[in-house]
Amino acid sequence: MANEKNPPAQAAPAAAPVAAPNKSKKMVLAVLVGTILLFSIAAVGGLVWWWSKSGSDYDDDEQTISQKKPGSGIPPVFVRLDKFTVNLKPADDGSDAAYMQVDITLQVESTAAETSLSGLMPRIRNDLTLIMSDKQASFLITREGKEVLAEEIRYAINRIISPPRRPNEKPPEGPVAEVLFEHIIIQ
Repeated sequence: MANEKNPPAQAAPAAAPVAAPNKSKKMVLAVLVGTILLFSIAAVGGLVWWWSKSGSDYDDDEQTISQKKPGSGIPPVFVRLDKFTVNLKPADDGSDAAYMQVDITLQVESTAAETSLSGLMPRIRNDLTLIMSDKQASFLITREGKEVLAEEIRYAINRIISPPRRPNEKPPEGPVAEVLFEHIIIQ
């Protein structure tokens, strides 16, 4: 009866042999996946590089444009110089010598330029005094005379801050963007 309840154990059917993938197919698949992965990483890296380079160029252009436009988001930096009082060059007709009293404010590119100006102020004041004392009152009374003087001052200060390497070389445009006269008295 024991045999009836427990039928005799039958031999387990032999497992069908599983076909092992060919080693060459695995190698081709690994090379294909590796190549795709390598190209994907290179593409993402290239896009990140291009995007960061394009973004920095855009930021530089935007900053330059915003500095030139009044009312832009970046406020300009102004440096006020002490009042100048100079004797002017006598007129050719032999009239009495005149003097000029002027308040000058410089518009500079950044606060770093403001710092470099303060360290060179004795030299700047000396050169500006020499430039202004070489002008005649009749020349400075006109608008054109004031504009020429402002440009000469801007050029002189930029030359002091960033001296050219060669004697006749023009200095870079420099940190001083504009010279503003707040107050001028010529007598």
